[in-house]
Amino acid sequence: MKLISFLGRAPKDTAGYRQTTYEFTDGSKSQPVSYIGWPLIERLKPESMVILGTEGSMWDHLFDSIECSLDEDLHLELLALVDNKSVSQEFLGQLQQRFIEKLGIACELVIIPYGKDMNEQIQIMEIIAQFVSEEDNVVLDVTHGFRHLPMLGLISAQYLQRLKNAKIQGIYYGMYDPDLKIGEVYDLQGMLQLNNWVFALSQFDKDGDYSVFSEPLALDGFSSTG
Repeated sequence: MKLISFLGRAPKDTAGYRQTTYEFTDGSKSQPVSYIGWPLIERLKPESMVILGTEGSMWDHLFDSIECSLDEDLHLELLALVDNKSVSQEFLGQLQQRFIEKLGIACELVIIPYGKDMNEQIQIMEIIAQFVSEEDNVVLDVTHGFRHLPMLGLISAQYLQRLKNAKIQGIYYGMYDPDLKIGEVYDLQGMLQLNNWVFALSQFDKDGDYSVFSEPLALDGFSSTG
């Protein structure tokens, strides 16, 4: 299974990036973390991972939180680039192998645009698709980053289903509740299933072909043999 996760930029003070405890639907809770990817790795045990972030995402946190040793000059350069929101793909490429060795699973660290217009939104979908192979099992994490990314993540999941016949096993979103002071983790996969039904209905209205319902029925767990 492949975990594709967006990396954002949490508020930071002298103690570091703000931490949150995440609670899953089964009642289990994570340790306080700044990035939900860590408890998701522990929980899902993916075979590989893709971490997507912008030039200003908290890339420094990824290395610091798993105690990935970097030369002092490289570490200081990374901190400066994050502060200036100017981390490049080339720079991440210099650090990626050290990160993989410390993390213990295959991982790609990828710079994405901010998604401020259609061209950039299409670029993000194409970047995600290039790391997914035919019929891959995929989990998406859209917790961190800009607030429009969950919408883009849902569209990307549809794109992967159609283009790569990928099996979307979850779309996780950790929503922070300021009253409970905890991040409640929701699985948005149901929204993807609803969209599959809407798509099938539109096809049925056009062609009158009942077979268009076979795919959403199968995804909902119904067998074609009854």
